[in-house]
Amino acid sequence: MKQLQQLIIILLFSASTLFAQPKVALQSNGTTTLFDGSNAFSEAFNSSVTGDTIYLPGGSFSVPSRLDKGVAIIGAGFHPNSTVATLPTVLNGDILIDTGADGISFEGLLINNSLQKNYNLSVNNISIIRCRVNGDCNFSRNGTSSVNSSQLVAFQSVFIGSINLKGMQNVLISNSIIQNHIRYSDNNTFRNNSILGASGSTSNHIFRSSNNNTIANTIFSTNNSTIIDGTGNIFLNNIFVHATPKLGGGSVAINNYYGVDLTTVYTNQSGNIYDYAHDYHLLPAAVGTYLGEDNSEVGIYGGMFPLKESFVPLNPHISSKTIAPTTDASGNLQIEFQVEAQDN
Repeated sequence: MKQLQQLIIILLFSASTLFAQPKVALQSNGTTTLFDGSNAFSEAFNSSVTGDTIYLPGGSFSVPSRLDKGVAIIGAGFHPNSTVATLPTVLNGDILIDTGADGISFEGLLINNSLQKNYNLSVNNISIIRCRVNGDCNFSRNGTSSVNSSQLVAFQSVFIGSINLKGMQNVLISNSIIQNHIRYSDNNTFRNNSILGASGSTSNHIFRSSNNNTIANTIFSTNNSTIIDGTGNIFLNNIFVHATPKLGGGSVAINNYYGVDLTTVYTNQSGNIYDYAHDYHLLPAAVGTYLGEDNSEVGIYGGMFPLKESFVPLNPHISSKTIAPTTDASGNLQIEFQVEAQDN
């Protein structure tokens, strides 16, 4: 039933984009309300309550000044391969998560700016799913106190800027591409990621001031020898380009792969910058050679949450649309959508 409701909503506001401004749909207690205009997203959010879902079509949207409710915000996706028919859903402006946003989730979005939370605010159960974040993820903005937040889950996403996890507990980042570095991560878990390590010189650490983390089944696509600045971290079944990476004080390193030439690992990937044209699948020989701790392949296509192709979000996906150039003899315009249901 929920899939049918989602399909009706998506077709309705997708068809509306043919003739007018795209519409934003707010689903609350089984009722759907549509908003349009330049402030459609903000108006939908202002009308929402915790537990609601906001559906954003392809297009660009300004973000509300503060997100202070636990709503699900779902877009049409960000990857060019999956948004040909809809265009990507782009959010412009810094996103500030505020008090009251426990349970907030982001899915299928291209976040052009930063995603932030003030350090002295406790916001729990934040989810980032199949998004691309171009700016920094800074969860300790204006940090001066020791207030902690718990349960941040990010999977199957692309993080272009740095990630600051100071004050964040019980974090899981999985099956994601991380272009730059991670700061102030303590007692958190990173699994089946691709870490490109684009920022800084070879003297800068990929993980900075980070302690007691578990880092597993991850491919470090950098020849930087200084992987982590911290103590007590656990490294399991990771691939390192450098033959003798520095893993911090008191680290535990088990079944890692050292001095690996990544041209024998990835199907088509080079350098330290994320590129849509790159292919992060492992070569057939590498799939059986570089195994994670669960005996599935390392990297973003292994583990419990293998990357879904082209980062398609969970709502019914419009894969193609055909619009007749003219109306027929009865004045009707022929429009055809091809929609694929999603089960995850």
